Amino acid sequence: MADDGSFGDEKAGDGRYSILRVGGDIFDRGELEVGDDVPLTLSAQALDLRGNWSAPATINYRLKFSREPVWMASPTPGAPNIIEASVSRQGVFPGDALFTARCDSPDAFVCAHLVPHSPINVLPLFDNGHAPDAVAGDGSYASHVWFPWNRRWDVIYYAVPKTGPLMIGEKMAASLPPCGQA
Repeated sequence: MADDGSFGDEKAGDGRYSILRVGGDIFDRGELEVGDDVPLTLSAQALDLRGNWSAPATINYRLKFSREPVWMASPTPGAPNIIEASVSRQGVFPGDALFTARCDSPDAFVCAHLVPHSPINVLPLFDNGHAPDAVAGDGSYASHVWFPWNRRWDVIYYAVPKTGPLMIGEKMAASLPPCGQA
């Protein structure tokens, strides 16, 4: 979790530590078959530099196994659309992959879903001006991750609104070549 204005944290230094999770990712849906929803209780604590722990904060949560993953949904009119997308191994550290997308809405979370499933599965992209995103708020989203696997991966990009119902607009796909290939 971060309080530096990156990776889903809205404002640097405000004392609120955040990490971005968009519903419908691997934590909601570990399988494609329909199953029963599973209730969970999540707990988080803070540790300061002196070794003092905060009181735990808990959230009751429900893993959604009864619905299809959000990336599989059909586009809904009025939802944010992906208008450009790519994935590349060029211009990043060896083994890294650079994921980029453009969205037609400034009020959306943009995600890259990796197919077949991987330990990462859904990767949030950011338009916050932190590397690898060059300029905050320009509608261009980016993220990179160490991705050494020597196989081809297909990537489905989608966007969901930051508020309101969980729906997607037009998606786009790209392919990540194996390591050692452009």
